[in-house]
Amino acid sequence: MKTFDYWLTRGCSGMRLFTTGSTLPDQSTWFADPRTYPFWEIAAAKNIPVCMQMKTQAIPLLRQIMDRFPKVTIVLDHFSRAPVVDGPPYAAAAELFTLAKYDRLYLKVTPINVSPKSWGKGAPETFFGRVIDAFGAARIGWGSNFPNSVGTLAEILHAARAAFSFAKESDQDWVFGKTAQMLYPVLANSHPN
Repeated sequence: MKTFDYWLTRGCSGMRLFTTGSTLPDQSTWFADPRTYPFWEIAAAKNIPVCMQMKTQAIPLLRQIMDRFPKVTIVLDHFSRAPVVDGPPYAAAAELFTLAKYDRLYLKVTPINVSPKSWGKGAPETFFGRVIDAFGAARIGWGSNFPNSVGTLAEILHAARAAFSFAKESDQDWVFGKTAQMLYPVLANSHPN
């Protein structure tokens, strides 16, 4: 935990655990290993949000961590890539919606969610509308995924705003700024609304 403490003393205000992704296609399970418990204890005690890059299949393990460490703040990157092609009521994304009961779990929406390869029978307004209903807009924050996502930062933001254009303005305010400022107060201090 010396490495964690080292970065905390240098202004680190969040951690990101990469358990799957383009360079790691399989879903790792190490984050739920008991050897990681000291990390989770420190993150909870120091109120350090932990952003989880993971797939939906790892949600049962994430629930184990949240049940064991109820004071830890989790930010679920890319909505855990929850499937949307089946459309309403989004039964294929049921694992994601089981997380709504954890009030310290937040969702990060990115271009991967805004422009999935196929919406199938789904659509941004029905999926994100259901997410807002389940979690509340104050638990959803936008992340650009820039420069890994295609397009300029302005284009990526425009696509995200278009996907949430159905939502009331106060919900959009949370998604596009207030949630991030709440999770990472340094943002609120350096970039006031």
